[in-house]
Amino acid sequence: MKPLTLLLLVSILFSACEKEEPYVSPVVKTISATLQEDGSVEVIGELTEGNIDDTRLGIMRRAYLPPVDDDEDAYVEIYGKRFKTTFYGFEKYIPYYFMAYAIDDNGKKLGNLVKIDSIYFPPVEVPCTLADNKLTYGMGFQNVNYVTQLLPHYDEYYKITASCPNAAFDFIFYKMPRNGVYKTVKSQPSSNLEVAIDLQISFEKYRINENFYVYINEISRNVYSVDICNAEFDVNTSKVLVKGNFISPR
Repeated sequence: MKPLTLLLLVSILFSACEKEEPYVSPVVKTISATLQEDGSVEVIGELTEGNIDDTRLGIMRRAYLPPVDDDEDAYVEIYGKRFKTTFYGFEKYIPYYFMAYAIDDNGKKLGNLVKIDSIYFPPVEVPCTLADNKLTYGMGFQNVNYVTQLLPHYDEYYKITASCPNAAFDFIFYKMPRNGVYKTVKSQPSSNLEVAIDLQISFEKYRINENFYVYINEISRNVYSVDICNAEFDVNTSKVLVKGNFISPR
């Protein structure tokens, strides 16, 4: 056999022995995205192929359109081959997409898309029966003359003003309110479920006492029902009981 032919044969055999292994990538699946009672969304993913110890796992979300690589992702809790996270801070009435992903030395693999068409917050039950748009502040129930829209107040605060004969109420929320049971505070509200209420009578202003409850339900987009079953203000040396309902705006 000629030397050149022998060299070619050895080269072919050597190449066959060094055949590359097939490219392997992790395989991941988005199992579910479930709306929770507080308006958050729990998302579950699963690594169906790949080594859990050598793989970075995550979940992305995006409003209106499917997520892309630089969209928000979240820390996940891993249990077995599955992993989950809970997202907060949604805008209401718009669609959101969720996607699990996995990354290892072989590359990145995206899971399937899961969509929630509209984020909403379940209504809260009001533990008393009240007529619409009537308030009492120690003088019997009176009609609510007008109520403003929910408007930015300053910084991250929002305000609704409800007016009755001879008095006006300012409801001040930290961030935009949602369905929920809000606790009254004497200071400025500092969490999503706190509310401060100012009562204006003539030229005097009084702030509601703390640890009473206000029930908020958004009955349609940007239209709120506000209910107070029992609360009180200190007005001079007297306690003024407040109770009633109003719809914002009116």
